[in-house]
Amino acid sequence: MSGVAAHYETLLARHYTWMFGMPFADKAAEQRALLKQLVEGLLRAGRNALEPWLRPAYDAAESNAQVLRVVVDQVASLTDISAPA
Repeated sequence: MSGVAAHYETLLARHYTWMFGMPFADKAAEQRALLKQLVEGLLRAGRNALEPWLRPAYDAAESNAQVLRVVVDQVASLTDISAPA
């Protein structure tokens, strides 16, 4: 077991479970699903769903990868409170 994994198992696992009200792995899966939902929704919605400061980059994107990068930047700009809303 790696040092990080051992540290988690011996010192942090029960604290994260208490803080999140569920095992850490379940919370991480929940967060991954939320991020996937946000990215997919923004990709479907297009440029008008983006913050105005990201629209020029979206318009200039020449590939799906570049569009995805803009959408990821949008998701990254959200706070923990605003993302689920």
